[in-house]
Amino acid sequence: MPANLEVAPALRTEGNSIKYRGFLPELDGLRAIAIMLVFLHHFWPHRYLESAGGALARMGWVGVDLFFVLSGFLIAGILLDSRESPTYFRSFYIRRTLRIFPLYYGALTAQVLLMLVIKGGIRYQELVQWGEPWWFYAYLGNVKVTIQSAWPPTEFFVPLWSLQVEEQFYLIFPLVVLYCEPRLLKRLLWMVIIASPVLRTVLLLMFPENHHLNYVLLPCRVDGLAWGAQIAVYLRTGLPSISRGSLALVTATFIVAAIAVLRFGGYGWAGSLNRTVGYSATSLAFAALLLWTLNGQQRPETAWLRAKPVLYVGRISYGLYLLQEPGSVVAAAILRAAGTPLPSDGVALAVLRFATTISLATMSFYMLERPLLRLKDRFAPSSSSSPST
Repeated sequence: MPANLEVAPALRTEGNSIKYRGFLPELDGLRAIAIMLVFLHHFWPHRYLESAGGALARMGWVGVDLFFVLSGFLIAGILLDSRESPTYFRSFYIRRTLRIFPLYYGALTAQVLLMLVIKGGIRYQELVQWGEPWWFYAYLGNVKVTIQSAWPPTEFFVPLWSLQVEEQFYLIFPLVVLYCEPRLLKRLLWMVIIASPVLRTVLLLMFPENHHLNYVLLPCRVDGLAWGAQIAVYLRTGLPSISRGSLALVTATFIVAAIAVLRFGGYGWAGSLNRTVGYSATSLAFAALLLWTLNGQQRPETAWLRAKPVLYVGRISYGLYLLQEPGSVVAAAILRAAGTPLPSDGVALAVLRFATTISLATMSFYMLERPLLRLKDRFAPSSSSSPST
């Protein structure tokens, strides 16, 4: 997910090869694309779902797949560049903890406390009947979603599954990188990329009614993370030569193919086609998009990814993702205080929800996240060549 503000060494192109160059702002641009797709999926008015924009909103859940690819790429790069460090585990986990935990646990605890006091604790009791809050404190909410085959009864908890998938990946992958040489790591990642859709297919045949099983479990979604990690490995060991024009054509082809698969799968994440090959198609398309972006850094074709508003949305994307429901609550409170009725399923309300979420994420970034980011280099100096924002 968008929790990652550390970056792997950025890259520059010389001919058809890709070289390291320092910070790569275009990655924040890709984060912005990912979070805007998620926002479209969650905030787009239902009455307009059959429009052209509605089709994009219906498949906006794929923004999570872009986050997975980015996380795999960035985390693998950080780990690969620090394999020889004596503080390999300590530095990685301290930096991850300072980046992820404060906002996650702060927002989670605030939500649980509010549910305890509002309406006599009815909302909290509804959550307990679904599953105790400790599932989310232990980063196992996605497992409980699978067991229940249902989302939590409170919207705040629904998007947390992808953060839990990433945290589970963070627990396992450092061991894999440390004990696997790059050649073995490549083979292992290819095996994961192939095995994940096979597993989804088997689970679909065994549990066809459990739509959440394929969608929220780490083994079923790890191919996106593996694609990103594979790119990080190949950039350090040698990429096949390909011209910019050919790479752009390949990327466009994969994106169009992914859209076609999603369309035939009904756009939604729960359709049988998307639960098997759909997630693979989107992960491959976003992996190609990432490679195209790396190859086109600081060039005119990627200038839109470096626009200041785009970079800002990408920079605060973790807060935007985690605070979607609180932003909606604040929007509703503003409307009640102003006495201004808005259609519950209209564009104006969607824009207001987006604006309030931006405001909350901005406060979170400058008051909590950025000060903690400064502590990372004090408590766990980075031993890799990967800079941090």
